Amino acid sequence: MLAINGAFGMLSAAARNVADLIVLSLIAGAGVGGIVPVVFSFLAELLPAHARGKFMVALASFWMVGFLYSAGLGWAMIPAVGWRALLVLAALPAFAAAAGCLLLLPESPRYLLVHGRVGPAQKAMQRMAAVNRVQLPSHARLRQHESHLLAAAAASGDSISHAAPQARGDACRTLLVVVAIVCLWVVGLCVQVLYEIR
Repeated sequence: MLAINGAFGMLSAAARNVADLIVLSLIAGAGVGGIVPVVFSFLAELLPAHARGKFMVALASFWMVGFLYSAGLGWAMIPAVGWRALLVLAALPAFAAAAGCLLLLPESPRYLLVHGRVGPAQKAMQRMAAVNRVQLPSHARLRQHESHLLAAAAASGDSISHAAPQARGDACRTLLVVVAIVCLWVVGLCVQVLYEIR
C-alpha cells in the first residue's frame, strides 16, 4: 500500500489536467488509507500491554509530522521549482517506508498462526526477541493445535487473543463506523485536492 501511495503520488506530477490529478491523488490516498489499519493493528500486536498506549499515541502523532513536512516542503519548493517537483519529492518517504517495512519488519506471528504456519511464527517471535535483546519465555513455544484454535477462532469471528478486547459490534455500530470513516475519507480527499489545486 505504501508503494501504491508513492507510485501514484509520483505519477501525480505527470498529470495533464485537474481530472488526472484528482484521479491519481485519489489512488495515492487509497494507498495511505489501506496502510493505516495495518500499521496500528501490527504495532498493537507486537507491543506489550504496558507500552501499547504510549507507542500508539506516538505513531498517531507522526501523521502531524507528515502534514508539517508536506506543508513546509510545499512552502519552500512550489515558488522555486513548481508543484510537479514537490509531488515527486513528497512521494519518496512512502518508497523509503515500504522498503524499510519489507526489509526490517517480520510477518505477523498471529497471521502466520491463523494460516497454520507454526514454524515461521516461532521464527518471527524469536527474531523479535533477538532484536529487543530479550529471551522468549519458556512457555512461548507454539504448537500446531494452538494454530488450529486460532484459525478456528478467526474463522468464527471470535478472538482468543489477549492483546485486544473482543470487538462484537452490532450492525448499527458497524454502519456508524463505516459512515464515519467514509466521511473522514471524503473530507481528507477534499482537503488534499484543494491543497493540490491551490
